[in-house]
Amino acid sequence: MQFEANLKALAQAHLALLEQGEKYMPQLQLPTMGMVENSR
Repeated sequence: MQFEANLKALAQAHLALLEQGEKYMPQLQLPTMGMVENSR
């Protein structure tokens, strides 16, 4: 149970970090995904 709680906390912290990153750097929205889409 402790491991699961730690994992949830880590995931939430990671999501919060990603949201902050999008605020400050909106132009960096997964450039690799764009490359995959363009290569089709």
